[in-house]
Order: sequence, then C-alpha cells, then structure tokens
Amino acid sequence: MRLVLPGAIGLWLVAICAAFAWLMRYDAVPGSVGKVVHSWPSDTCLTRDETRLSLLVFAHPRCPCTRATLSELERILAMAEVDVDVCVCFYRPRDSAPDWHDSDIWDQAERLPGARVQLDLDGQEARRFGALTSGHVLLFARDGTVLFDGGVTPARGHGGPSQGGEALQALLRGVEVPVRQAAVYGCQITEADCPLCKQEKRQWPPP
Repeated sequence: MRLVLPGAIGLWLVAICAAFAWLMRYDAVPGSVGKVVHSWPSDTCLTRDETRLSLLVFAHPRCPCTRATLSELERILAMAEVDVDVCVCFYRPRDSAPDWHDSDIWDQAERLPGARVQLDLDGQEARRFGALTSGHVLLFARDGTVLFDGGVTPARGHGGPSQGGEALQALLRGVEVPVRQAAVYGCQITEADCPLCKQEKRQWPPP
C-alpha cells in the first residue's frame, strides 16, 4: 500500500501536467478562417452607415474565448479617435430555443460603446463575410473596403497586447499600419466546443 499510493499520486501529477501543457498549446492555436471578403457584400442583410467606419464582430454567445475579445474591443473603442459603427453578430442555430443566446457574453457585447448586437441565424452572415471563428473582427472604410481582418487577442481566452489589437487600435486613431490581418483565437462559430466551453457546460444556462 505504501508503494501504491505514491505511485498513484505520481501518475495523477503527470496527467495533470500533461493536460495543462496540452491546454496551453491549444490556447495558442489560431482558429479557422474562411474566404474573407475584400469589400462589403452586396447580398448581406447587415446595414452599413456610409458616413462612418464599420466594425463587425462575429461571435458565439457561449464561447468563453469571446470574453477576452470583447474586453479588448472595449478598451480599443474607448481610445478611438474616428467615428465607428459597431455591430456584434451572434450565432444562433435555427432550431434553438428563443433564449438560447442569452448569456453574460451577450450582455458584455451590449456594453460596448455604441454597439448594436444582433442574431446571426445559422451563422449565415458569418459565412458570407468569411468568418469561421468566434471573435473575428472586420473593419470597413466608408467606401466599404476592408481595412482590418482578424482577431484582437494574443491567444484563446486571453487578453493583452496583440498584433491584431494594436493594428485595429491604430486604424481607429487614424494611423496607417503595415499589418492589417491577424490570427483569430477562439472557438468555431457554428460549433463552439473547445475545452474552455466544456468546462462551462455544467454551468449552462447561466443563473
């Protein structure tokens, strides 16, 4: 018994370390990207204010990774020096309950300065714009051309400085930047099933 217990504890510690290392690697793996548009699509149902820049965010309302994206956007928008129209599009399956999208992540999006928050049934708009990963941000010029395409976090579910965040912040301050694309870190928009999501499933729906 004296030999079994230390051995079991050792195996348990090895398993914990291995799982932690895998999760750390997973956090650093970018999400998928579709064929992103170069200009505002003519067949979209989303509206655009041609007098302002347009910022679109495509997200999954149950993806924990998206909290970091919204936190970064809140910080970036607070420092914006140009007028920007913000719209957050949340995925909702066609056959889901009417309140399926209700979450603290939806509430967080509603707190973004001047943001409109709306549903994207079956992710049709996300696919139309080429966004496959929750947290994909697109910034459009007044003429409808894409100024920025990508994510604004350094890893899945982690805030802080990132190439995408710094590029978007500069563009919203009227500064030209050489980099206008960045990796998107998050869950798949139409099937948010990453380890972070699984950890929260036991707590869904929120109280």
